[in-house]
Amino acid sequence: GIAQVVGMARGFARDEPLVVCLGDNIFENAQAAAVASWQDGALVFVKEVPDPENFGVVVYDDGGGVADLVEKAGVVDTRYAAPPTSDAVVGLYCYPPDVFDIIDGLAPSSRGELEITDVNREYARQGRLSVRRVEGWWHDGGKHWSDLADVGRRIEETGVNK
Repeated sequence: GIAQVVGMARGFARDEPLVVCLGDNIFENAQAAAVASWQDGALVFVKEVPDPENFGVVVYDDGGGVADLVEKAGVVDTRYAAPPTSDAVVGLYCYPPDVFDIIDGLAPSSRGELEITDVNREYARQGRLSVRRVEGWWHDGGKHWSDLADVGRRIEETGVNK
């Protein structure tokens, strides 16, 4: 899983903060200012989506803080029959150096993988997970192959990674 791959970056990170961007994510804007302003705890980026059942989504508490994360509600995470929000966690994460300790403590999921949602869920449990909304459009190239031609046209019109 993604958490296992992040764990493999321990030697690269050398006790420094780590920014992880999954290769199948396409962003209109680079989110550089948001990443640069990140200071404490972990940070995940979200985008409201029309099909939240296909994503991991954020669960907010009454104060707007992150209470939990749900991975594909009703299918993978059966604690929720339906997604509690439409705020999908996109493949852009910022982690402090202790992310490797959290990964070391994970048990494999029912899929036999170390899940990045479990890493993010642990930061939420600790009260150390923040959320930022993606600026501009975002596309998950690994989910919607049928519309990649449309995304190509959108990139031609608006640019990408600005």
